[in-house]
Amino acid sequence: MAHTDNNLPLSALLAALVTAAKNDVRFYLNTVRVETDRDGNAIIVGCNGHCLLAVNTACPWKLPALTIPRDVVEQLGKLKPTGVEFGTDGTVFTAKAGGSTLTCADAGGVYPDWQQAVPRNTTPGGAAIAMEYMLAAANVCKALRPELSKRPQINVSANGDATAFTMSFGELLDSSPVTNTMLVVMPMRGYKAPAL
Repeated sequence: MAHTDNNLPLSALLAALVTAAKNDVRFYLNTVRVETDRDGNAIIVGCNGHCLLAVNTACPWKLPALTIPRDVVEQLGKLKPTGVEFGTDGTVFTAKAGGSTLTCADAGGVYPDWQQAVPRNTTPGGAAIAMEYMLAAANVCKALRPELSKRPQINVSANGDATAFTMSFGELLDSSPVTNTMLVVMPMRGYKAPAL
């Protein structure tokens, strides 16, 4: 299936919003970030410093990396389009959806190097996870595919009790421009998981 340049699925933007910060003093975390992968397709990221979601897509992204303020993504969500077409004149960006056009400046700041938090390999081991981030996983499923949110297939990997763990969402990829979705959650500090 061919995808239009700079046209992103609203579901992926809303899913990233689940893990984006709210009212954080680190203003750049109150955003959704769009970057490109090595094939030129969009990766949509939300991060709050404790967990992050990276949504890989098959959507070509020809614009520079973009840090979209939370309120812009929330406004787009109220319009309820399936896709959002982005553009820029070099100073501001536009988001066209549902017959409306929103214009906004990039949020700015230095977005975290989120790829450094993604574990490169995992081995069996337990980690203590804050319940709010398990609920975030459920909300990601609901944003990406509401019809599957009651029984999503989630694959969990951990690498001991002191490193981040990952959750990938397998069946959510059917009939969607989303090609891979990974939620990365930092473990709770000071808690040692019991041996199995």
